[in-house]
Amino acid sequence: LNMSPRINDHISDISGIMNAYRTATNNEEDETEVDITPPTLNSFSIRDDTLSTGETLYIDYDISDESDLIQIVMTFQAENGSRIPIYDTSIGEGVVELALTDDMMSGQYTFHDIVIYDNSDMDNMSWYFADGILNTNNIISSHELDFSSLDFTIDNESDTGTITDADQ
Repeated sequence: LNMSPRINDHISDISGIMNAYRTATNNEEDETEVDITPPTLNSFSIRDDTLSTGETLYIDYDISDESDLIQIVMTFQAENGSRIPIYDTSIGEGVVELALTDDMMSGQYTFHDIVIYDNSDMDNMSWYFADGILNTNNIISSHELDFSSLDFTIDNESDTGTITDADQ
């Protein structure tokens, strides 16, 4: 095919423009990648597992994620079956805190679950249960984490009642 030099120059210009467009488009796509990976709970530990009212429960954790975290809630179950959610109010510092008050019953509190949300456009979520169930972005699987080390006991000297069947 014999083309004039002007047509070859024109085709070369169009080819250059298309390559520049592809490069710009690829860069825009890279900048707007959507995080679809849920947060991962790497480790956790409790500072003191026997506490009295007036003290503060501290649970340290390490969570990895591509986006910032926006909500972390741990739930514990008291001996009477009631559940106590603990909201992490200082997201990203790696510590969940709960001030123990006089209205909390004496006894054992058992870890039930932790739910973690990230700040991506997808609102990625990981929900770890003590029994080994893991819900990540509504896909159910299992995990091997042992949360029993997070169980704690409260000694409430002002607790005048005992747990009865009526309380449950």
